[in-house]
Amino acid sequence: MRSLTILCAAALLVCAPALAQQDKFEIGTKAGISVAIPDEGDAEVFIGVPGTGSFLFLPSLYATFFMGKSLMIEPQILFQFNSATDDATFTGIIQGGYMFSGEPNSFYAALNVGWAALEGSAESALVGGGAGYRFKFNDALGFRVEALYRRWLCSGCDLGEVITSFGVGAAF
Repeated sequence: MRSLTILCAAALLVCAPALAQQDKFEIGTKAGISVAIPDEGDAEVFIGVPGTGSFLFLPSLYATFFMGKSLMIEPQILFQFNSATDDATFTGIIQGGYMFSGEPNSFYAALNVGWAALEGSAESALVGGGAGYRFKFNDALGFRVEALYRRWLCSGCDLGEVITSFGVGAAF
């Protein structure tokens, strides 16, 4: 839980300069497919709307802060509670992206780090990267498509994730 607190505090510190800029942020949700690829054994596919599954998942809520024309910082979160098993799941991701054209409609490259806490199962640091394209419509709606790879770093996990997703958000 201490790692989770540090991650949330880091997200606020990193995004604080963007709040001082003129209206340059987007809040939205993502949906997609996550393919879990263990180093040994069979791959598993998880599909989710929002998010990408119930065990391996892409955080389903995001807030993107645009710093200048090309840099974007994006905290992402997912919280799930299962009343039947009394389990809670939380992930927090900070993704940084570089938009190649510096325009609202642009290809981008992204790197991300985060933490997953699966109550009663495991906790793991996460690290990954990928690429995507962001579209902006009518100055009020952002849409994106992404392809990402993420590695789970917990002891004994030996797990990678390939993620394809799309996101829709309100642009301010």
